[in-house]
Amino acid sequence: MENHDCLFDDACAPELALDFDCQNVSTGEGLASWGIAIGLYITLFNVIKYVEDPEGINPAISRADSDDIVVPIAHHD
Repeated sequence: MENHDCLFDDACAPELALDFDCQNVSTGEGLASWGIAIGLYITLFNVIKYVEDPEGINPAISRADSDDIVVPIAHHD
């Protein structure tokens, strides 16, 4: 078999690792879909980062606010 190095065999249904099932999708349409998906992901990231302010709603106390967070434990010899 000439494509044996690209064969994915999971003991159920062997198939080629490179799928060529979407021959009806042009390169431009594929790149446009990819670009839109990446753009939406970046937009969602920035909305969460700048609108929601995750650091402001963090219930944990920072080390700068308190010096006595660390509890000293006696050393065992």
